[in-house]
Amino acid sequence: MPGIPAEKNLHGYELKCSFDEKVWEFCCLNYGQIFTTLVRFEKDDFVTLFHPWTATPLEAD
Repeated sequence: MPGIPAEKNLHGYELKCSFDEKVWEFCCLNYGQIFTTLVRFEKDDFVTLFHPWTATPLEAD
């Protein structure tokens, strides 16, 4: 996933689709991996997670 730069805000589903388009023949990625990785990236300040309906940033636990 780190190899997929975001040109805009993406939902987890959109990240998976983008990943699948680029590397589907080499690697399989499930949704659980996406969200676990996003939480880890958020804690390390690599990404900002937003609430899907309000578009407000979510606070890390």
